[in-house]
Amino acid sequence: DSLNILDELRAALMLHNDIPIDNLANRLINSVTKNAALALNLNCGEVKVGRLSDIIVIELPQKPVRKEDIALWTILHTKTVSDMFIDGKRIKLD
Repeated sequence: DSLNILDELRAALMLHNDIPIDNLANRLINSVTKNAALALNLNCGEVKVGRLSDIIVIELPQKPVRKEDIALWTILHTKTVSDMFIDGKRIKLD
């Protein structure tokens, strides 16, 4: 109900209890990054040479024990973006 993409990802994570949570978290993150860019035929969505340099920075409250938990922790433990870069230029956040 907030239109915050992180809130929407959390809601989706809670709705689909039939999929292992780690797999679902990774699928959800990909659905709003890499897969969204592919669907829209945009040259972004992943950190890769030759891609547009549009990036958001999200700070986790602490470092996950396993690398595989980063997507899950991002969805569960964040509500705001820390920093944003569009076309490689830092965008001031309010």
